[in-house]
Amino acid sequence: MTDKSDDRARLQQVLGAPQRDQFSPGFSERVLARVRAAQRARAQGTTSFDAAVAHLSTRLLPLAAAAALVLAVIDILHTSEGQSLARSLLSSNVSRTMPSSLNDTYGLGTIAVSNPE
Repeated sequence: MTDKSDDRARLQQVLGAPQRDQFSPGFSERVLARVRAAQRARAQGTTSFDAAVAHLSTRLLPLAAAAALVLAVIDILHTSEGQSLARSLLSSNVSRTMPSSLNDTYGLGTIAVSNPE
C-alpha cells in the first residue's frame, strides 16, 4: 500500500506546478493572421464558399419545402376514388406508362430475323 502522505505530497506538487498548455511555436501569430484575413474579407464584401452556401440554403430551403407541399396537395386532390391517401402519395403514375423492359424500350422484341437459307 502507498503512504497517504506521499500521495498528498504528489498531489500538492501537481496542483502547485504552473500548468500551461503547450502549443507549437508561432501558434498565436497564425491565429491572428486568420482572424485578420477574415476581418479583411468581411470588410471587402467577399464571403467564403461555406458562408455563401449557408446563406443560399436559408433562402432556398423554405421555397423547396413549399413546392413539395404544393405538389403533395395536388397529388392528393387528383387521387382516384377508392385509393388510400398513403397509396396516393407513394404510388407513381410514371411507372405505369413507361415500358417494362429494355426490349419494349428499344423495340428489340419486334426485330425479325430472316431465314438465311
